[in-house]
Amino acid sequence: MTSFILKTIHLNNWISYYGENRLDFSRDRGNNSFILYGEDSRGKTAFFESFHYAFFGKVIKRQKGLGKASEMKPLFSKMKKDEPLMNVDALNEALANNSVDNGKFSVRFEFIWNGTPYSLIRGAKIKGSNLRYEAFVDLIPDGGGSLKERDRLELLHKIIPHQLKDFFLVDGEYMENYRDLI
Repeated sequence: MTSFILKTIHLNNWISYYGENRLDFSRDRGNNSFILYGEDSRGKTAFFESFHYAFFGKVIKRQKGLGKASEMKPLFSKMKKDEPLMNVDALNEALANNSVDNGKFSVRFEFIWNGTPYSLIRGAKIKGSNLRYEAFVDLIPDGGGSLKERDRLELLHKIIPHQLKDFFLVDGEYMENYRDLI
């Protein structure tokens, strides 16, 4: 039997999460399901999208209705209306201070899969004021070094298969889309 236990999520300059934000999850064996609720515009969707980015490397812009073209959210933009993955305030602050070292965002998931602890980190860093960037991803098993790209992709697919992701990561705001998947 396959098991996945989420321990901690770190969101650094991720969408609406400015700076470093750490979310700890229960380690009780009987409590491995979570419900996230709150007022509108408080970061629920951004939290949900961090899973998609960490495990699959992209976030699709949410569009209601069938037949709409899928468009990926950009990694960086100076304008919130573009829905970039890096927190706009943090990016503009880094650019205003000529501090490209601070022009970075990341999501890090610490979890246990089939008894082995892992740390998965994915993000990007700007390389200048023209918003060129360098993306990074790493999956590190407990006590070991980084996995090779092929091994990392294979393991991530085993943990959450892409074709099943919508059944593991349910966004209640878009329940009508689930009807079409069944």
